[in-house]
Amino acid sequence: MHDFIVSSVSIDSNLCIRERFQKSNCEDCKICPLDAISFFPHLSIDNLKCIECGICYSACKFPAITLNKDDSYILSHTKELNKIEIGCIFAQSDIKVSCISRITESLLLSWMMNKKTITINKGNCKSCKFKKTKKLFFYNLKKAVILAKSFGIEINLKIKTATSDKKFIPTLSVSRRDLLRITSKSKKKSKREVILTQIKEKELKKDLGYPEIATISIGSSCNLCGICEHVCPQEAILIEKKEIGRVLFNPKLCIGCKECTEACLYDAIKIKPATTKSLTLKPLILIEIKQKICESCKKPFYSTSNDRLCPACKSREQKKKSLIDFIKNI
Repeated sequence: MHDFIVSSVSIDSNLCIRERFQKSNCEDCKICPLDAISFFPHLSIDNLKCIECGICYSACKFPAITLNKDDSYILSHTKELNKIEIGCIFAQSDIKVSCISRITESLLLSWMMNKKTITINKGNCKSCKFKKTKKLFFYNLKKAVILAKSFGIEINLKIKTATSDKKFIPTLSVSRRDLLRITSKSKKKSKREVILTQIKEKELKKDLGYPEIATISIGSSCNLCGICEHVCPQEAILIEKKEIGRVLFNPKLCIGCKECTEACLYDAIKIKPATTKSLTLKPLILIEIKQKICESCKKPFYSTSNDRLCPACKSREQKKKSLIDFIKNI
């Protein structure tokens, strides 16, 4: 019996898109069945309500929420198994999680890639307090199936109702070995990183649409201000400021959250849906801009136009001109 039901939840607000970018309306983690997550005044978890089910981790597209028993932990404990029989706390199964919605696309894809037979056992969802989260499981399953088909992986998975007659009590204590692994200071892998590990060096068989992949383009109004790099929670955008400035984009990391397009002050970023091929691409140079020296402040800036002034000085000159015109018309 493998018990992954109770898993300590941690939040890094610096990686939460709502904390990084005030205009963001992301509410993925609000799927919490006990309403234990709050965004005001900052992202936080009410420890009196939280039962450490891990569904918020499964829902979060970003690496803001982590678990001590995360996907990497579960995969390390199931790698020797040929058959994966996993179910919720109310179902008969060899592997227990709080709810089938805790099963992420990275777990499913990893098992599929390793040609494991997967059985998902669920309890009576209609009478369960977690029933509103069931849509998350099927969304995660859809994403895993798309990726598996893209790389020509045969899927051996079935879902069935197998309600348990006995009440299951989760294991709250951990072994000394597991405790050392859980408390390790090493960086935890995000769900996207787990996926990329599984498909590394795999040949793409079919290029399919995928709900959390996008590609971006940069227009000539870009001046390498760096806002897009700052708000991107996946670190998919990198600004390089040298004699020739560049915007670099890693399509493998982009999840299509659109925060960069919302944040861009110059409407320079356009985004469109991409396909699973993006997960195999190397980083791209989206735009190159030659460095200039501002005639006013003598500081370097980047522009594709014939501007002689940097954006700050240009703004001051425009305000100065507006003030002079206003005075003249008095």
